[in-house]
Amino acid sequence: MRQRIAHRFSRQLKTNRGLIAWLLAAMFLTGCFAGTGRSMVVPNTEMPNDLKIAVLPFENLSNNPNGGVIVSQLMATELYSRDIFDQMEETEVRRTLTQNKIDVNRLADATLARKVGLILGVDAVLIGSVSELTYQHGLREEPAVGFNVQLLRIKDGKVLWRASRSLMGSGWLRRESLIYTAQQAVVYCVDTLYDWYEKKQEENFGSPAWTFDQWDEFHQFMKQKAEQTKE
Repeated sequence: MRQRIAHRFSRQLKTNRGLIAWLLAAMFLTGCFAGTGRSMVVPNTEMPNDLKIAVLPFENLSNNPNGGVIVSQLMATELYSRDIFDQMEETEVRRTLTQNKIDVNRLADATLARKVGLILGVDAVLIGSVSELTYQHGLREEPAVGFNVQLLRIKDGKVLWRASRSLMGSGWLRRESLIYTAQQAVVYCVDTLYDWYEKKQEENFGSPAWTFDQWDEFHQFMKQKAEQTKE
């Protein structure tokens, strides 16, 4: 009996050691992130999903010459993928800014941003500034990202949503790229906005709103069912 218990304990210990070894290996091989930030929708804010917005190039305060453009493009892509707003195409925004000779480095200024919003014909603009987008030097070069954003309503200048995030990527054997770290920082910010949006949809309609792709998939399904019924 004692031998059986001892054998079982020994086998369990080996299994646990294997699990611990696997977890440690995963921590060494994969990267992790450390950072701080906040993301909040201003109380008593109404943001219908047909709100037309434009993401403007962010002000660049970092040492990276393309910091503002990179983070604003990542933000525009992430917002578009969530299908929260009626979002103006990025190419159209850039073309309008060029035609009107707008200084993109001054778009963090709310007054100028509202004027640009009127020119673009949108309901709100997303503006921001990038404070850091670089590899920090030390024992290891780690990617570091820092930025803040705010969604500004054109008609009255009210801030509907604001967020800030600083993030540093790290990995023992594999260093995360700067762009990947910036993308993760953007996702963290947009997550809060998307959660708020989903909650509002549930309050208004009892269930999360479907995207256009989901409606299209549903229509295709119903069409197939109707054809099968005819047969």
